[in-house]
Amino acid sequence: MNELLNVVSTTWMGVEDRFKRSMDNTVDGAQSEVLSLIAGAVSYIGLLFVVLFVIAAVTWMTAQGDAEKVKKSQGMMWTSIAGFVIVLLARVIIAFVISRIPGA
Repeated sequence: MNELLNVVSTTWMGVEDRFKRSMDNTVDGAQSEVLSLIAGAVSYIGLLFVVLFVIAAVTWMTAQGDAEKVKKSQGMMWTSIAGFVIVLLARVIIAFVISRIPGA
């Protein structure tokens, strides 16, 4: 359990640092490069959900009492929150898997 908590508490950049260190080993270079691309893609997807949340918040603020726009923006906000939570969990899973790879 403590090991899982250590993995969860790693910083966002900590995962990329592990990838860079494992890139020094030529045998694991391709594997760590693929994992690095996956982690980078997950980071950008997380950023996309944050931007989506901001857009939904602005839509809600500018709805001017239109119930349909408010409902649409609330749904968009909940969807972006759910997506962001999924992305965070994906980052934790990726960090956990990387910690289990020998030499990483």
